[in-house]
Amino acid sequence: MNKVIDTNIWRYGFLHDEEYRMDCANFLYAFIMNRQDSMAMDAGGKMLSEYNRNLRQDPEFRKTFVQLQRDNRISHVVSRIPMRHKERLRALGFHEEEDHVFLGTALQADRYLVSEDSDYGTRGQKEKQQANQYMRETLGIMLRNSEEALEDIRGIEGGA
Repeated sequence: MNKVIDTNIWRYGFLHDEEYRMDCANFLYAFIMNRQDSMAMDAGGKMLSEYNRNLRQDPEFRKTFVQLQRDNRISHVVSRIPMRHKERLRALGFHEEEDHVFLGTALQADRYLVSEDSDYGTRGQKEKQQANQYMRETLGIMLRNSEEALEDIRGIEGGA
């Protein structure tokens, strides 16, 4: 499956500082080992710019990214959200342009997005549930936090 992985997943999983989270690291390692998975990125390079801004000093991320490229596990799609959906999402409080790039990329790939960003409401943030529901039900996005995404991979590996 061609998955969009938000910057915070890489940051929390690879940067060994106060923001390190084992659940993100576990998902990333499972993703890397599961050769059925690939990563979708926007053709305009905005995701790569955000990754570089947040992760450029992390050698583990750089090595992993290069290996995914070598293994042809990164695809590029035109990130696009139809204007009527973009306007509705903004009205629901989902307005950061970087988030729109990740969501638009997921819409044009396999509609699978992994994020721990509170704007997506993947951890039940009450104020974001309308936007979360709109993304899932209207746009058909499989919106996952790191634990849910890890369970998806384990289900594939276990033959479920």
